[in-house]
Amino acid sequence: MAEQEDRPAGGLEEDGLITLVLEAQAEERERVARELHDETGQSLTALLVGLRALESTVTGEAQQRVARLRNDVRDLIENVGRLARGLHPPALGELSLAAVIEQQVSDFAEASGIQSEVDIEEPELLDQLARPAALAVYRIVQEGLTNVWRHSGAKHVMVRLQPVGGGIRVEVSDDGNGLAHREPEGRGLGIRLLTRRVESLGGRLTVDAAVGKGTTLRAELPLPGASK
Repeated sequence: MAEQEDRPAGGLEEDGLITLVLEAQAEERERVARELHDETGQSLTALLVGLRALESTVTGEAQQRVARLRNDVRDLIENVGRLARGLHPPALGELSLAAVIEQQVSDFAEASGIQSEVDIEEPELLDQLARPAALAVYRIVQEGLTNVWRHSGAKHVMVRLQPVGGGIRVEVSDDGNGLAHREPEGRGLGIRLLTRRVESLGGRLTVDAAVGKGTTLRAELPLPGASK
């Protein structure tokens, strides 16, 4: 607490702005995810039902074309579902955090084609995290995987969660070019916002990278009741 009191007013103002940005970001993600699920998802499902009905009324080449369209729409529904889950993971209130992270990594592997592994030690400890911290863990993994896909050229990524010193350590490591989380060309805002989010929860976030040797995004968050 004393550390916060000694901070200059400018730093406190910046913290307040970062908090507002994070809150606005979370609200917008939830809104878009809801619209994807409720409007886009339902419209696509209705289209799928219509194509199934149409398929039963035609024959030959026309039936084959309708079948291909039906399969395309089904794939699109799955993709929209993945997008909605990525924006706002409703399953956090329904499944364990470990199960949500495993699904997240599975979705990433399917979408990206990058070999992906997840290793969660003592998964029951994750359920001790309050929702803001649990959501932060999800966003850490999401940011790590997103940057691996977009920038690293990796062939393999490992997501690891493990208990450490009264807290939880989250790591996303890849075997790529070491450029996944670097800031040139406008990148880095996501990492800066994520760092603020983690720090606001009493944790810390670091990035270890070496050109040609991959990148590790690492964060540590305290468990409730852990001594600081």
